[in-house]
Amino acid sequence: QVPYLNPQQEILSYTKATAQDAGWIWDIGLQSRRGLGMVYSSRFANSEDAKQALSQYIAKTQPGTAQNELIFREISFTPGYRRRFWYKNCLAIGMSAGFIEPLEASALVMVELGLNNLLANFPTHRAAMPTLAKRFDEQCHYRWQRIIEFLKLHYVLSKRTSPYWQAHKEANSIPLQLQENLALWQYQSPWLNDFDRAQEVFSAASYQYVLYGMKQLPQFPVLAMPAAIIEHFSANQQQAKRGLQQLPTNRELLNHIQQFGIQPI
Repeated sequence: QVPYLNPQQEILSYTKATAQDAGWIWDIGLQSRRGLGMVYSSRFANSEDAKQALSQYIAKTQPGTAQNELIFREISFTPGYRRRFWYKNCLAIGMSAGFIEPLEASALVMVELGLNNLLANFPTHRAAMPTLAKRFDEQCHYRWQRIIEFLKLHYVLSKRTSPYWQAHKEANSIPLQLQENLALWQYQSPWLNDFDRAQEVFSAASYQYVLYGMKQLPQFPVLAMPAAIIEHFSANQQQAKRGLQQLPTNRELLNHIQQFGIQPI
């Protein structure tokens, strides 16, 4: 927990993730402090390495912080998920069902989806439980596999060369469906047909954000863009810029909400 040096210091309106040699650091701006942590693999680093990386990051992003007053906590976990989620009259939902890592903060949505899954398969008779349990397990397995594929996408697209990042590119560590999709997406965009469940954890749009952000564009034929479309893009950019200039900062907005509450529109 890193307190702000200035009570009016700007608050980020997003979680910032910064890659490190053996993992990545998260940085979450709260009203009175920042919440920081590092996810790393014990195969490639230890707790002292992580502490040093965090200290260097804090010194770089907020010089003058009294790091000797900060408390570093270590939380170990074994990534994975259960083979069976519904056994007799016991169900695993949320953290009891599995945990991979917090890069895309999927834990909360898995609690919600798990509860929805239970409601949809709640037995009205004991004799129906084996079939409903099987259906519940299949849905849970599907979602956890999709989470792993989406998390893995962030790593396999990286150009980083440290052993940790290179290990993520080993073919035997990449799910087969992700390998097939990446091969397909060289020639077409991720689309609705690639993810056809009613409640996908990550939709085609999520994959587009990551792929395009990493400059992984489909090999479409290069076509000249009509001048009218270019003008529309330019006008939209100018309008967005004017709108941003009129908005309050994140700090100003939160201070206003704290003082007056959320006003009805």
